[in-house]
Amino acid sequence: MLADEPSLFFMLCPDEAAQAAGEDGPPLVSAVSASFQEAARWLDGGATVERLPLPAGWKEAIERYGRANLKPPEEKRPKRRYAASGDRNERPGH
Repeated sequence: MLADEPSLFFMLCPDEAAQAAGEDGPPLVSAVSASFQEAARWLDGGATVERLPLPAGWKEAIERYGRANLKPPEEKRPKRRYAASGDRNERPGH
């Protein structure tokens, strides 16, 4: 799934040191991602997530990096199954 507008996603957490001191400070950024799927996982985990539009020129830089460094996932071979012929009851353990 692709977002309509390229964005940066920020996972926020409360400033525990400020809270321990009785102060009400701004939240801290604990992670940043340009991935919509990663931000969705954060939200599913109960995190607070904010979105900002991706700065000009960043989209092209991220695409160049991805093309140069990321490999497509390896195709997994299907698991071997018992022979298709024969009686199912002949299998050991069944």
